[in-house]
Amino acid sequence: MSRHPNRVPHRTGRTVGHLRRRAGSAAGALALLLLLSGTVPRAWAVAAPFQESQRVQDLREGESGPAGYAGSRWWPLVLDVDASLGEERWKRALHAAEDLLDQVVRRSWEEPDLKTVLATLSVQRAVAEAALGRKDAALWHWYAALNLDPSVEAKLDDYGEAADLLRGVPLRLRGRLPDGTVPPTRFTTPGYEPVTVVRPPSIGLFENASVRGRQLRPVSLEVVVGENGRLHQPLVTSPWVHPVVVYWTLERCFSADYEVRPARIDGRPIVDLADIEMEFETSDRW
Repeated sequence: MSRHPNRVPHRTGRTVGHLRRRAGSAAGALALLLLLSGTVPRAWAVAAPFQESQRVQDLREGESGPAGYAGSRWWPLVLDVDASLGEERWKRALHAAEDLLDQVVRRSWEEPDLKTVLATLSVQRAVAEAALGRKDAALWHWYAALNLDPSVEAKLDDYGEAADLLRGVPLRLRGRLPDGTVPPTRFTTPGYEPVTVVRPPSIGLFENASVRGRQLRPVSLEVVVGENGRLHQPLVTSPWVHPVVVYWTLERCFSADYEVRPARIDGRPIVDLADIEMEFETSDRW
């Protein structure tokens, strides 16, 4: 792990190399290097050798977040993931988004508009997963994006048919099932048995250079539990949670091996809600 959290991520070199190959000339490569450094005139940016999505154009113009976002050290790599999605290179986009999300979690804390960075990458990851047929993962990471920045719902049109799975899955209200109804209780429904969730012994360390050795508060989630016991549509219900912690908590919840017994009415499994508290430790080894 690097001892320099402000260093530009290592994938930047590969990104520039990839774009240089697409440019096909020394002049084109120079233009692309200037574009990634943020010093290229706008007229040159229009001539970039790939089509930016509306989401990326909005971020460049500062319409979806503070103007400082465009100067983020993560910007060239976010742009590269978007280019891969535009080319329908789903596996490359997925691997790049996963790698970049991991780097943001480990190396960022007080940078401008982190929630927009994380939400954009989560949408890109979900779109790639949906295109690859990974339905459960795509819907979970789509919900992670909605928890971070609900405005991303308006941007799915940028990704065409690949995002069809995610359309029509809005951020639900707290205390409501996906269809908008209130779940049953022992007081309203005879024969009702609530969900039981047994958390695994450990969900891992939260490794971020800015918070090493500090004690972070537990994060509370409300999740939908399906008839098959699978968790989906998570909501972060704790107030004032840092965006990096929001993303990491949802990611750990998705990958954790919970023991879940779905709710029942007269012995028949039903869809219900469950509350989960995520406790974790920070690393002090850096």
